[in-house]
Amino acid sequence: MGLIDRFVGREIDAEQFEAEYLRMVKDDEVIHGDPAFGVIDELFFHIDEYFVPPGTSADDRARQEEALRARACTARQKLRAL
Repeated sequence: MGLIDRFVGREIDAEQFEAEYLRMVKDDEVIHGDPAFGVIDELFFHIDEYFVPPGTSADDRARQEEALRARACTARQKLRAL
């Protein structure tokens, strides 16, 4: 949960979060049989969908990043409840 905490706590931005999260999934650091897998898989879907095209205004970029941060916060709450 350290990566999610760093993103929700604004220590890293959405691009860093996306890159690190995708690396973790690629390196198979996610345990598929773990009860947390469903929560992590759902968050992965949102990260995979996250894309800010070049030329996007700063306001739109901030809105999209905040939407992803909110989803990460929800995932963090679900993981803590497990």
